Amino acid sequence: MGEGETSIGSDESVMNNLSVIFNGIRYSVTAMEKYTSWGKGVRFDVFKPNGEHINTVSYVPHPQFPDYERYQAMSLEVLTKIAIVRLKRDMGKSDFKQASESGVELFFPINKAQY
Repeated sequence: MGEGETSIGSDESVMNNLSVIFNGIRYSVTAMEKYTSWGKGVRFDVFKPNGEHINTVSYVPHPQFPDYERYQAMSLEVLTKIAIVRLKRDMGKSDFKQASESGVELFFPINKAQY
């Protein structure tokens, strides 16, 4: 796998067997369904290669943004594939780094293209 690529298991029973390569380092990622008062999405726990937990990030559709119903109808596997791409992008943002250093969980609307 090359720089910035991800690995996703094809069987939902191995959805927790994910990884993201960022800045040449492979981070392991566990995924689970995330339920909020406005809908369901996916929650990732991100770990360094040594197993240290660095952050929890949730991607959940929000009704104020486009295609809310379409995202709500998606399976966990499809939401995870979309969200893992966003995670890879978000790991390079200063907000991600600051939240990781502070132990703050991040929430992003998966149905908003830019945030």
